[in-house]
Amino acid sequence: MVRPLRLAPFLAVAALAAASVVVPVLDRGLASAHEEAKRSLHDRLGGTPAITAVCDEFLARFGKDARFAQNAALAARLKAIDMGVLRGHLIAFVVKATGGPDAYTGRDMRTSHAGLKISEQEWTWSVEHLTAALDTFKVPAAEKAELLAAVGTLKADIVDQKSLYDRLGGHKAIEAVCDEFLARFGADTRFAKNEALAARLKAIDMDTLRYHLIAFVAKATGGPSAYTGRDMKSSHVGLRISEDEWTWSAEHLTAALDKFKVPAKEKAELLALVGTLKQDIVADGNATPAK
Repeated sequence: MVRPLRLAPFLAVAALAAASVVVPVLDRGLASAHEEAKRSLHDRLGGTPAITAVCDEFLARFGKDARFAQNAALAARLKAIDMGVLRGHLIAFVVKATGGPDAYTGRDMRTSHAGLKISEQEWTWSVEHLTAALDTFKVPAAEKAELLAAVGTLKADIVDQKSLYDRLGGHKAIEAVCDEFLARFGADTRFAKNEALAARLKAIDMDTLRYHLIAFVAKATGGPSAYTGRDMKSSHVGLRISEDEWTWSAEHLTAALDKFKVPAKEKAELLALVGTLKQDIVADGNATPAK
């Protein structure tokens, strides 16, 4: 008779043997992960040389971006400052902020950006340049996200908290610009060639149009929201607005802003905001729906 194998002792020995190999490996893995977690972001990014490379790439991209020139206060500060000093402060600040050696001797972010009137849009452009710099050097996703989150905590100290609505002068100023725009628009006989537009303007109550325009601009620039009209795509359906008509309208708005001496920065910001509506207004984006 074949005697049954007694497997329990063998299994016990095998389990002990496996444990003697696996447990130390797991311990080493956990210890390695713990040690990695303990390393500062500064070290995980590659130390000061790596941070220097990212800062240099960011400054190169920032310096080539002509959009920042629209901010007169920022342009004047950059023209007056020693860029070598700015570079040194930037690198030292990032090194310190990521847990590296503390050698930063510059001012805090709120003080150093006071009076520069940095807008939300300018903040966004800056973050885009920093992101591109990190991507250039293939910074891993975890470290990239951690650094961008750290930078994000500085936003309240850097961005001008006043809305475009307030910087333009509030409701009265927007009302004056809209009235000037409507006067110029109404006196321009070129628009009469667009029969659909001419018919709509003839049928509409101009006071209602004026009210909706002012309310729309006030809301779009961050002011009190009282706009109850339709969205831009719906309100321009069937009007077949051409590229030329869009350009003429933009010229009238620019002239209205210039009449009231709206500063270049706010003027550019408002025109850029209006520009985002083009696809909903110009004919290719608002053809009459099929019946």
